[in-house]
Amino acid sequence: MLNQAPLATILNRFTATPLFRVVLTATDGSVEAVDRWALENWLPSAILLALAIFFFILKRPIARGVLRLLLVRTKRRHPEAYDLMRKEMTNPLGCLFPAILLSVSAKLATFIPERWFTLLLRIVDTIVTMVAFWLLYKTAMFIGIIIMRRPSKSGLPIGDTGARFVVSMTRVAIIVIGVFVVLSLWVKNITGLVTGLGIGGLAISLASQDLLANFLGSLALLLDEPFKVGDWIITTHGEGTVEEIGMRSSKLRMFEGALMSIPNKELANAVIINSSNRTVRRAEITLTLPWEMSPEQCDEFRERVATLLDECEQILSVQFIELNNLKPDGMELYVRYFTGEDFNEAWKTRTEVNRGMLKIADEMNLHLYIPSHVILMGDEGDVTG
Repeated sequence: MLNQAPLATILNRFTATPLFRVVLTATDGSVEAVDRWALENWLPSAILLALAIFFFILKRPIARGVLRLLLVRTKRRHPEAYDLMRKEMTNPLGCLFPAILLSVSAKLATFIPERWFTLLLRIVDTIVTMVAFWLLYKTAMFIGIIIMRRPSKSGLPIGDTGARFVVSMTRVAIIVIGVFVVLSLWVKNITGLVTGLGIGGLAISLASQDLLANFLGSLALLLDEPFKVGDWIITTHGEGTVEEIGMRSSKLRMFEGALMSIPNKELANAVIINSSNRTVRRAEITLTLPWEMSPEQCDEFRERVATLLDECEQILSVQFIELNNLKPDGMELYVRYFTGEDFNEAWKTRTEVNRGMLKIADEMNLHLYIPSHVILMGDEGDVTG
């Protein structure tokens, strides 16, 4: 039995030494030595730490095996989606298992002095939290896949642009929540911090109402998707090809090459004609046949034009080939037909039809008079004659 008083100074020195092998404790008026580094104290923690290192080294094959088991149906029905999920989720899922084992190992490391033990737990909990939210961040793309596959009220899935926007917003929310969870591990008064940020955010939102309106407008455009990047649209502000749908404004490349920016709040409330979102394109031609033509020649010309249009593979249907008006200049022949949705192909078809009618007129020794114009309805521009 040792006297406690003479050893008080020694006890304080030993307990203040980090990771010291022998710890002295006082019980019942006596001092006894406790070996924190005894085998039964550190062995479980060491085994779990070794397992964590082992799982970290083999994280990729282990994660791929787990994903293969969890995504069996997705791999069979949607192989492309499965490949994307496996590529995105392999690293965070592979790090999650070692992080969990590391956390358990740290909690069993009671042989470490208390002040270092508390710091170690916070560091390990931070690592586990960051890996977990990293996995949630990567898993957010499941939301986009579900949205694109799920039919809307119109029977069509939400577009890719809207799905990407929802995924981006979900990931932003995950990041914000993750930051606050990590801060809660290190900051005691997290409520005061959140309250301060809330008041600051309210002041900023009141000062930037126009920016918020444009952001909500972009959200409406991306979810409703009246157009997408690459479409030719016509609005009250102008017309052009959509090059970008941003958070504040959308950019259109006009026909003459200029770039026009339209605030999203105005674009969301505007009437929009999407010329690219069509199934057919209408073409109209008005010809004036000379009065020197006999009725038989007029019928022959109409029949040969009808044959020309029927033999053109790009023409889907012919609506009219009729005499429209009788004018002093001659007999007006009105032709209307429909082609496919592709703009360039529609113009090539129009050129082919015009050349074919000129050839028919030349073979019949006719001199056509075209006083009005030839138009391709609903396209980027009208060609006037």
